[in-house]
Amino acid sequence: MPGSADEAGAAGQEYRPLLFSIAYGMTGSVGDAEDIVQDAFLGLTRAHRAGTTIADPRAYLAAAVTRLGINYLRSARVRRETYVGDWLPEPVVVPAGAPGPAGHAELADSLSMAFLVLLEALSPGERAVFMLREVFGYGYPDVARITGKTEVNCRQIFARARQRIAAGGQARCIAPSPARRAEGEELARRFFEAADGGDMDVLLGMLAPDVVFHADGGGKAQAAGGPLHGRERVARLLGGLFRRGRSLGTCLRLAWVNGQPGAVGYDAAGRVFTVFELEMAGGVVQAIRAVVNPDKLRHIGPVSDVARLPEKELDRGIPATPQGSGKRRRGNRQPADTATQRGRKPMSDLQAIADRVEIEALRGEFTDAAMMRDYDRFASLFTHDGAWRMPNIPAEMAGREEIRAEIERLQGLLDFFVQTTHPGTIQLDGDTATGRAYIQELARARDGRQGLNYAIYHDRYRRTGDGWKFTERVFEVRYLDTSPLAGSAPRPAGAPADPPAGNTSPAEGGW
Repeated sequence: MPGSADEAGAAGQEYRPLLFSIAYGMTGSVGDAEDIVQDAFLGLTRAHRAGTTIADPRAYLAAAVTRLGINYLRSARVRRETYVGDWLPEPVVVPAGAPGPAGHAELADSLSMAFLVLLEALSPGERAVFMLREVFGYGYPDVARITGKTEVNCRQIFARARQRIAAGGQARCIAPSPARRAEGEELARRFFEAADGGDMDVLLGMLAPDVVFHADGGGKAQAAGGPLHGRERVARLLGGLFRRGRSLGTCLRLAWVNGQPGAVGYDAAGRVFTVFELEMAGGVVQAIRAVVNPDKLRHIGPVSDVARLPEKELDRGIPATPQGSGKRRRGNRQPADTATQRGRKPMSDLQAIADRVEIEALRGEFTDAAMMRDYDRFASLFTHDGAWRMPNIPAEMAGREEIRAEIERLQGLLDFFVQTTHPGTIQLDGDTATGRAYIQELARARDGRQGLNYAIYHDRYRRTGDGWKFTERVFEVRYLDTSPLAGSAPRPAGAPADPPAGNTSPAEGGW
């Protein structure tokens, strides 16, 4: 009867937190998990109205959610393979200071983003068996009944899946104690305060040397095109992001994100534009995951356009989700644009900012290594096949060995040398770039030649596994003044006097 069906549906609502957690663990999507749970309840209601006797509604609903999750994963696999940039799950957010997870997520907050990303390596069937057994503690008879497999098969599937997950080095998070939650919130507060305040020393001290930064923009919001590795590179990126955030009036509110300390970012109007999850160990941040894809933030609240890509970026073939369509779209992974299909990563504004900051730091390293006579570091700034050209000498070095030998030779000729670098243009093109830097130099050679010059470095750069490097630097002198310099380099007591001024005309080697 309709009444009994309604009563059964109402009684089943007590299982909603568990069902949502199963669906979320299968899909990594809050919206799709809610849809799957709702479909399972509709199925239960239809079964009751058809006169079907459901002896165990909890088992019936768990089986329905699991099978719907398997079907979802089979249809979503192709979309995920063509997803633009890093894929991260939709975040489950619990405000900092709250006693526990949100009411609809009994266990979902203990499924870290890293753990859910690892689950992507499993087939839909493997994922279902592993989730039910490992995360939700179902016995093998129940797992077999829910998935429609034999117990022996489930044991074999679980063993294989556990080996693959263990190889990834991640385990499911265990809900922290109140003391651990307080400690995690304090570390997160200090970390975000250092990033927002631009305190690079504190920030670097809180980052592990091999820290990794992941960002999911889905081709719709500004995000790095791939993982960013290393303490210095991540700190520079965070510094740039938080400077921009201050200029736009954004703020962060601490939260627990998938069982890990984190924060939710809001624009000046109080709309969500990002969620950060921090993976911590030993008092330092091992990994940072940021979700800025607007489709993955709608369940948190109104979404800002602060991080959205300009329309010209979206027009490259990355379709946006229609607004106000009346029904949430399942599987918000969109096809890659034609550039991505050709193997070239799309360039977002955020990636461009990070690349420009790193290239400018590379040019600064060049000057610092030259003045500090750090020849190994100087040569390492070039690719292995990089070239350094100075037509005014003339000199042309190819490869790190020749470049190192030449900088050591030149410095050996100099009594003192001062170089300053001023930023010039940078033109990015995927994993390569071109640019210019403006140089001012003061120098005196040991044979007495001296003066100053103004020059331009014409550069080519390439992204490598160790960051951006020079593939070519060409030195063009624009102004040369060989008048005797009035000053001198500081000398320790008892050191020889400055050498007499010799030929002040520019020799073929400049200084």
